[in-house]
Order: sequence, then structure tokens, then C-alpha cells
Amino acid sequence: MIGYVHLKDLVFVDGKLPSLKTIKRKVCFVPSSAKAIKLLEKLQEERSHLAVVVDEFGGMAGILTLENILEQLVGDIHDEFDDEPLKLNALADGTWLADGAIRLETLGQQIGIDFSKAEEDTLGGYVFSRLSSQLRVGDGVDVTDYHLEVMALEGLRVTQVKIRPNQKDSNEATGFNLMAETHSTKTLTQFRQLNDMF
Repeated sequence: MIGYVHLKDLVFVDGKLPSLKTIKRKVCFVPSSAKAIKLLEKLQEERSHLAVVVDEFGGMAGILTLENILEQLVGDIHDEFDDEPLKLNALADGTWLADGAIRLETLGQQIGIDFSKAEEDTLGGYVFSRLSSQLRVGDGVDVTDYHLEVMALEGLRVTQVKIRPNQKDSNEATGFNLMAETHSTKTLTQFRQLNDMF
């Protein structure tokens, strides 16, 4: 195998199909034992979107694309041609359970979370990029008024995330009301003591 040709390179020039030798791209060969992270780094170094996997006998075992590798790390990547099933479930306690492959755009529309500054496409990718490769089930990250908690992993891929609204503001309000109620009770007690004196 001496190279591969990208579909967008197969355009007619002056009414003629260009020579495959002039438009072929370099092939990246990797062993079947290669780790996904290392393969991703190799593709980035060689500016390639495709790698040929070679078995222990030197034969071709298959091919991998950049998208295949990224999906293993951060979850499925959907484009406009993919049908995305419902992967967001509302729970009775006011939280949501979401698939790591769900798109941030979908979450923004259905829950109202602001992901406008995010560069990632999926929820799993967003969480992974902020917790690094050391993430574990139970780890979490805050975004605007919500907390995202990792519920399930497959390797480094975040497959399920629990979303819950942060309760900071409501807790502060509850604390304030409790202080006000305590103060009012104390004042009423003092008033009754004064009445007893007279």
C-alpha cells in the first residue's frame, strides 16, 4: 500500500481526472497493539486522518480513522447525517441522566445549560477535557448553574453523566430565612418577658 486518496481530492482539472500519484496521501502504519492515545499523537504529528493497522505477521489487519480514535476517547461523534436517539432522561429528584455522546447543543436546548464557550461537541468530551485522564466515576465539574458528575466510564470514555442544578443560591436563601426566623423568635420571647415584669 503506497497511499490513499481523499474523496475531495478527486475533482476534475480542465475536464480531466488528476493522476492518483499526484494526489495520493501518505499512509500511517501502526501495530495492532498500539494505544489509542499514542496513535492519536502519531496522526497529529503526521497530519493524517487515517492509519493502517498491521498485524504481527506484517499483514493489513484493518484501518482506523481519526474519528474512530476520538470516539473511543470522548464518545460517539455525530454529524448531520446521523440520527441521534434520545439519550437524556429526567429523574424524579430533579436531575438528569445523560449519555456521554449527547451533543452539547442538544443539552443547551433541552435543559438550558450554556455551553457557548465550549470547544467540544459532546458532553463526554466536555467532561473529559476538564478532568484529564485521571478521571474516575464520581468526579464532577461545574458549568454555569449545573454540576456534571461522571456516572460511568469505558476506559477513558465518559459514557454516562448525571446533571443536577447547583443548590448554592437556594441554600443561602434557606440559611437567611432560618436566621430571620430565629431572630424573630428571640425578639418575641424578650417582649413577653418585659410584659411579665409589668
